Amino acid sequence: MFNQNTSIVVGESTTKYGLISVQGGTSVRSNEDATIGTPDLFTISHETKGKGAAAVDRHMVRIDTTKAIENSDGSIGTATATAYVVLIAPHAVVTKADVAFAFAKLEAFLVATEAGATKQNLQRVLGNEP
Repeated sequence: MFNQNTSIVVGESTTKYGLISVQGGTSVRSNEDATIGTPDLFTISHETKGKGAAAVDRHMVRIDTTKAIENSDGSIGTATATAYVVLIAPHAVVTKADVAFAFAKLEAFLVATEAGATKQNLQRVLGNEP
């Protein structure tokens, strides 16, 4: 299992997540600086489906960041931004290296800027480009 507390660094920003739950193959951590009512959660989970040659491992890493918003009627509500990756590895034919390489290709695509484009591919995806 990962250390109880995990930090994620993006550029100059460090987010510290403290362990709040471990159950079965799932651990949940909460951003220590998040306010009550607007949680920022970091989840890691694992499961195996099937048996023998049909067995498949599923690994998920997920971030759910909730922010307070003002609704159209003036009341206060929340909205949650979610990003997650699911890695699927059939036991019979796929190695950890195969899964790692598939993830590396996806990561490289999302942070790349294609020739003639002005934005990273992630921004283009979020802008609904097909």
